[in-house]
Amino acid sequence: MRKSLSGNIGFVIALLILASAFLFRVSWTPREGVPLKKELKFFPMKINKWEGTEMSLEGRILDVLGVSDYLMRSYISGGDSALNISSNPISLYVGFYETQNKGKTYHSPKNCLPGGGWELTTMETVPAVFSGVSHDVNKVIIQKGLEKQVVIYWFQDRGRIIASEYWAKIYLVLDSIMKKRSDGAFIRIIVPVVNTEESALKEGLLFAENIFPVLEKYLPG
Repeated sequence: MRKSLSGNIGFVIALLILASAFLFRVSWTPREGVPLKKELKFFPMKINKWEGTEMSLEGRILDVLGVSDYLMRSYISGGDSALNISSNPISLYVGFYETQNKGKTYHSPKNCLPGGGWELTTMETVPAVFSGVSHDVNKVIIQKGLEKQVVIYWFQDRGRIIASEYWAKIYLVLDSIMKKRSDGAFIRIIVPVVNTEESALKEGLLFAENIFPVLEKYLPG
């Protein structure tokens, strides 16, 4: 009986997937991409106590990513005891897609983060307060030898803050059908662990909370 029930549930799920795929094919029509409110090159170099330095990606990497626009900076502060931040450099990457389709969409951070000798050791979600509202974001620890870095990332898609890449894909399909939109952004922050993982995480979250209201002036809602 239990086996039969399990089989029925699997059959229903398969039917729902097939129905969703069919609905997507008959309902989706191409639409021009949704552009940024402002180009990311105009993103401020100074955020609160942090001063930015411009960085760039190689052309071959940009070809693989397929982004419509991107931002890559290193931000550093001289330290501020009131804000409880140190002088650790913080890497910020924002990759924006006007539309997402085959070959032009997010690459799984789980595959991209390990590289250059870095290993992904732990991954979990942590709360971040953006404009007074708590959202889950991803926290990843990567390590190379004795060096560690805290990585914080999330997807900012069509007004949503999403931690799960699976939910990001589900919303992508739904919004493509219902809203005829597939734009979205991937935001990643990296902080080196100098003292403790906890202090690096705190610093990264504080930086994230400071840049969020600025990002909203650039990304479509």
